[in-house]
Amino acid sequence: MHAQLIQADYDHLTLTVRRFETQADQIHNMTQTVRQRVDALQRGGWLGQAANAFYREMDDEIFPALKRLEEALQHAQATTLQMSQVLREAEEGAARLMQGERSGVEGPAGDLSTVPPRIYIVNGINARVYAQTDHPYAVDDNSYELEKFLEGKGFGKDNVTATEIVYEAPFRTNYSGTDWGGFLSPVDYMTGWAAQGINTLNDVANKGFGVIEVAGEYVLGQDGYYTNETFKFIEQDLAKHPLLPGQDIVLMGHSGGGAIVSNVAGMVETRLGTDVAGVLALGSPVANFDAARPYAEDLISISHETDLVGQPYVRSNPIWTLLQLDDLINYEEIYTDTVTNDSHGSYMTEEMVVQVLRERFGY
Repeated sequence: MHAQLIQADYDHLTLTVRRFETQADQIHNMTQTVRQRVDALQRGGWLGQAANAFYREMDDEIFPALKRLEEALQHAQATTLQMSQVLREAEEGAARLMQGERSGVEGPAGDLSTVPPRIYIVNGINARVYAQTDHPYAVDDNSYELEKFLEGKGFGKDNVTATEIVYEAPFRTNYSGTDWGGFLSPVDYMTGWAAQGINTLNDVANKGFGVIEVAGEYVLGQDGYYTNETFKFIEQDLAKHPLLPGQDIVLMGHSGGGAIVSNVAGMVETRLGTDVAGVLALGSPVANFDAARPYAEDLISISHETDLVGQPYVRSNPIWTLLQLDDLINYEEIYTDTVTNDSHGSYMTEEMVVQVLRERFGY
């Protein structure tokens, strides 16, 4: 009698894990909403026997049942993930045996169990929240753009995560002036010019504020505020979405995010016991590679030749890839800002970033 054949569809298992997670989150959010509505009724003065009976049923029956449902979905998510990991380990073990690897005997060169690292993307200063995302948390628009760009290059949705926004710009204006036309066109011109002037001044103020914050992260190191916020995000994400056996992580920081990922590398390794395969800085003048070097296996800085802000002025001999204009894609569509007017934002659709990730980290 032949043994039963089991074939694992890992993409389907991953999708199932995500669905359980989504359902659990939806139940949690719904419960919070209903609880707020019930609290509002109680504060609003809905009294009487019927009201008291309703409150008792919600507290004694409905809310506990919703909590059990949420916990059941979370347990199903964890069990499915564990099943995927066990099946993958079994397949890899069988593959090693087929290659002649035995106890006490070295196998062939190249580890068949190697899994590409998970990427975490940290944004730079003057960050803007991008509202139209599939994340339950606030994401910077540039980080989200890079996340989707890498997913489109085949890196996998589960392997690329834009972290929660940091360095958010404190001043936001988008004045446009009047639009009366006709004999009032000169007024339109004057109000438009004034509105643009206010927007420009606020943009400059945001950048000045952001530079101070970045300097603080660099000087404070692992005690930096945004460094600790980013570490907490990664810690919670790893608890919710555990790495596969043998999988490590890559930390990518754009601009001021380079200071954060340099600090976080040591925190992830020493506090979480998770291996950091590399720290990749994109247009970052303050990536502290001295802080990251004892922990990260690979330190890389990518900087455009024309990116005046993004030159790694504060660095200690990382592997530095200086891109020429010919290396850029979409150069005519790159992001430009008020102060620098350079290519500081085009890393988010940069083929060189994809090339470095594939060459260095096995994607």
